[in-house]
Amino acid sequence: MYGDTLSNPTVLIYSTGKGNKADTILTIPWINRVKANYYRITAVNTSLIEGAYSKVANIPIVVSTFPRAEDFEKDPSLYINLSSQARSDLSFADGIGNPGHALKFTGSWDWDGWTETNGQATSTNAWIDNLTHQTTATLYVDATNVTQGLILSFDLQQFYTWLWSPKTSWFRVMVNGTQIPDIKGVSDFNPVTSGEDEFVNHIFDLSAFKGSAFTIKLESSCKHFDMDRAIVDNIKIQKTYHNDAGILSIVEPLSASSTGLYNVKTVIRNFGNTNLKSANINWMVNGNIQTPFPWTGNLVPLVTIQFQSVIIHLQRLENMI
Repeated sequence: MYGDTLSNPTVLIYSTGKGNKADTILTIPWINRVKANYYRITAVNTSLIEGAYSKVANIPIVVSTFPRAEDFEKDPSLYINLSSQARSDLSFADGIGNPGHALKFTGSWDWDGWTETNGQATSTNAWIDNLTHQTTATLYVDATNVTQGLILSFDLQQFYTWLWSPKTSWFRVMVNGTQIPDIKGVSDFNPVTSGEDEFVNHIFDLSAFKGSAFTIKLESSCKHFDMDRAIVDNIKIQKTYHNDAGILSIVEPLSASSTGLYNVKTVIRNFGNTNLKSANINWMVNGNIQTPFPWTGNLVPLVTIQFQSVIIHLQRLENMI
């Protein structure tokens, strides 16, 4: 039996069709993984009705194949378990992602009990003192067969209202109970501007956990409902290899309004797990294959760099890849 509120649960009947002894694990297939579920468990045996003590939890599917990507556009994820506290909210929401659906972490209309230090919440306030304002999205990962490197990435957008401060909206990543930094060394994330920040892609190196099973928790601590929030989209867990690089985007030219010479500027990312010293870039303009151009440098793993590739003479630009 489950419902949307603890005080007034919806009553549903599920039967295995056979008797169940004490300490039996019962799997109920229609559990709603999106909302919090509240249960009243009753054991029924012919005319005898007995109360049953129970521990019931939504257990998501373990991530064991890679890459595993979640953009939330089709259905709520079966790989992510959502939980929130008394003064917080976490849900799959439409129209807020990058694009479409995304995970929305936020606070509560009742911000009573939010603790700050000298008018600003500290990391200790956010993660220890303000437990009732925290939300968590949990992924269980089995990487026991992974021998390469492993990374977690996602798009994050944060928000705070001008009424408060950037320190009323917090976000972090935990692995096996330990807070980890992204590849830039940042472990506590706060919004930068009042209102909505742009989406930023964050990458976390999970290579230390290859060959093991581990738990990832995306956690937020926000003061106010909707005015303080974190939006997460396009979650991806993938392997990395020794030599793996690619062009993320072409910065210039985006158009060619007149005949002339144009600088070609691109953004390259090292997706591998060793420093990238050189690469040959293959490209096409208006469907025509161009001469590959070389890149040399020293790009550390999981980092991007923008550079000017070549100068090209164009009359028009239909596409460039």
